[in-house]
Amino acid sequence: MVLIEQFQYFINLFFLFLCISQFIPAFQVGLLFSYVAPLVFVLLLTLLKEIFDEIKRFLRDRQTNLERFDCFCLKSLDFSPKACQDIRPGDVLKLHAGQRVPADCLVLRTEDKTGQCYIKTDQLDGETDWKLRRSLGFTQKLLSKQSPRDLDLELSCEPPHKDIYSFKGLVVQNDLKEPAGLENMLWSSTSLCSVGATVMVVFVGKETRINMNISEKRTKFGSFAHEMNQASKVFFVIMVVVSVCMELAGGAEFYWEPFTVGAVKYVLLVSSIIPISLRVNLDFSKILFCYRMGVDEQMPGAIARNSGIPEELGRIQFVLSDKTGTITQNQMELKNLFSG
Repeated sequence: MVLIEQFQYFINLFFLFLCISQFIPAFQVGLLFSYVAPLVFVLLLTLLKEIFDEIKRFLRDRQTNLERFDCFCLKSLDFSPKACQDIRPGDVLKLHAGQRVPADCLVLRTEDKTGQCYIKTDQLDGETDWKLRRSLGFTQKLLSKQSPRDLDLELSCEPPHKDIYSFKGLVVQNDLKEPAGLENMLWSSTSLCSVGATVMVVFVGKETRINMNISEKRTKFGSFAHEMNQASKVFFVIMVVVSVCMELAGGAEFYWEPFTVGAVKYVLLVSSIIPISLRVNLDFSKILFCYRMGVDEQMPGAIARNSGIPEELGRIQFVLSDKTGTITQNQMELKNLFSG
């Protein structure tokens, strides 16, 4: 897949054409190694960069999957550490303040007597303000006096869907019934901000809201890569025109086969107009950009998750933002409008 994506670049297709042409005796103009080695080196460098990105993603996933959470165990009748990847629907977890929520969970009890807690959903919808969540009324009272082993809950709810602002369910225990809504749910990848809470896991894995809202992975190409691709096409046209003119200036008669062979040889000779070192320098610079961002003391915690488009940050000209109206009044005035 990496090779298929790389040959979407015209410059890589051009150097592939140069390599193939040297296997045809009529078009040979130099050492085969001098045409094959540059392309192999560029593709090898690209593969190594992709491997580096995959290893970093694997390590981040592994760190997330192996993160431990306090889960109630029926054997020991107490909470014990359990890896995130082993959490299943129906598990009862004890989350602490500041901890990430590993799955879509129903709030059973909070450490606050009123049953309230606050979460931060910046990883879900980009909002950094705290959102209020409440526990179920009867489970808040029950777990304040008893152990989770005394719970015999049955939750009926709607199937998984993408809407993060909606949830409908009904919790039943013996003769007690209570509806469960959005205010009783903690979505995966949010984090508790105020107090700890005891929760029951509802959805895990691909059924969580955050995973259902993730779009299909695609390869991203930066603006500079597209511009370089277009420039390579222009240089190729210039190269062909120059080669045809040189063949005609050499006194070649316009017979199709001899003329074509001569023109192609000239294209091979002037192929340095499109420098393959440009791709090498670009890939090396992207790796360097990502490394420097990761160790920059003025950006603590910065992580470059994609080494393919770090140069795009240098193209930002305007930042549009709003402000919350929680304490003050929302009032913004348009100063400038740029078109094009």
